[in-house]
This record gives sequence, C-alpha cells and structure tokens, in this order.
Amino acid sequence: MVKRMIAMLMILSVAFACVLAGWIQDEVGGDLFSIQVTEPYSSDYDECLDRAADEKAEDARPPLKSRVENMDSYDIVFLGFPNWWYTVPMAVHSFVEEYDWSGKMVIPFVTHGTGGLASCIDDLEEALVPATIMEPIGVYMDDIKSAQPEIQEWIAGLNIDLKQKGGREMAEKNDKKIRIVLDGGEIVVKMENNPAAEDLLGRLPLTMKFEDFNGTEKIHYLESSLDTAGAPDECTPKAGDLAYYAPWGNLAFFYQDFRNSPQLVPLGSIESGAQYLEQFDEYAEVTMELVP
Repeated sequence: MVKRMIAMLMILSVAFACVLAGWIQDEVGGDLFSIQVTEPYSSDYDECLDRAADEKAEDARPPLKSRVENMDSYDIVFLGFPNWWYTVPMAVHSFVEEYDWSGKMVIPFVTHGTGGLASCIDDLEEALVPATIMEPIGVYMDDIKSAQPEIQEWIAGLNIDLKQKGGREMAEKNDKKIRIVLDGGEIVVKMENNPAAEDLLGRLPLTMKFEDFNGTEKIHYLESSLDTAGAPDECTPKAGDLAYYAPWGNLAFFYQDFRNSPQLVPLGSIESGAQYLEQFDEYAEVTMELVP
C-alpha cells in the first residue's frame, strides 16, 4: 500500500499551512506532519522576514523540534512551505536533509506574495535528489481562503490514481461513517482517517449525554482517552465538525465555527442532520453507532 504524508512548515498563520494541507488531506488522505523549528518564528511579519533573510544569508539549518521516525514507510510526500526571499525557507532544508529521498515522490505546495514560486522549485529539486518532483502549486497569500477548488483541480491534474495506490484498506477507512440516533431523526458523520477516529469507531456503539459548552459546541466526556498518537495535533473546527479535545478527554460537536485550537483532534464532519445540533444537550441520552 502506498503511504502518503503532508508535511508543512508551520509559520506566521494557520492559513499559510494548515488550510491548504487540510484540503490536500481531504483529497488524498495521508498523515499530517508539522515542520516546526525549536525557536519559533516571530508572529511579527517584519521580524519573521528579517530572520528568514539572515538564515538565507548564512545558509543556516535551523534545528527542528521533531522528526518523522518512520519516513521510510512513506512513498508520496506533499511538502508545503512559503516562498521566503525567492527560495525555500532554510528550515525546509533542515527537514529535507534529515532523510533519504530515494524512490519517493515529492509534491510541493507553496504560498507566496508577488514573487510567485521564484527559484523555490529549482532549489528544492537540487536538495531532494534523487526524489521525483511532481508539478507544484503556488497560491497567492490573499487568495488562500478561496483556493480549495484550485487545490482540487491541481491534484486531479497530477494524474496520480491516489485512491487506487492507497489500496482498498485506505478507501474503506475514508468511507467510514457513524450515526447518532435521536428521537425522530439521526445525525450522520463521515469520519476522518486518523488513530483517534479509529479508536472511537472501535468503541461503538456507545450511549452518551451531551452538554452545551461556551455557546459553541456540545461536549461529552469519554470514560478513557482516545489514542491520539500519529493524529493531527490541532484543527480549526467549523460548524458540523466532530473533534476530540485531548487535555479534557471530551468529544465536541461544533455548531458554531471556532478558532484554531492546539490538541483538538479532528474526528469527522456531519453529512446530514446538522439541524439537531443546537438542541443536542436537550436529549437525555443519544446512541452513537457505526453506519453499516
């Protein structure tokens, strides 16, 4: 089975990395990995770019907080980063130089200002020898929020049968659904493909009681923690999303959009029945079960 990973440099804004990476994961599956430096880049735009210029001038290799321990198991890597000073950020070079890229396919996605892709791809190809580099996509910063159709079109144009290469097991995981049975209706949720979602699926059916929290979400505390090893360690939930907040051990159904939250693991999104969410805490008990 071909295994995929989406790796991205975490920088100034969630929109610069997580939004595009999330859309790519929606299309191809795979695991998310955040490239993070041990000394975080400043949230001040000018300070961040000044540091990037210094690192480029010094040909620096900023140390990273973590590495991919099982890189040998990945065949396809979507690699995301911003265009900094017309090239690849030095932190991406730190990431690239830690691994053997023989036999791997690398697919770059780049955010940029008016400089476009500049020399990013040429410099990346040199660093990634002997990997195969596929057609990249560049997204202008101001267009990120509306770029999902462009991302979908780009992936389709790569002419890679990702679903077939992922095999039947991956397709089945991506199609798993659950339902919450209510008086007079049900909520159907399409589940994510990550360890926490798989752990929850393995516990079903469950009887639950949800309560309102913060005028934003309906929550239920599980009897024991879900397995989050290898799962995304943050997300930006939208209305209709089901997530797991690891520090408190609770499921959360969001009926309002919410900000990006560390340690909030995405579990799935509602396909039907979202109209029941705002009154979810009024039910004495609900049953969560697998859709056959």
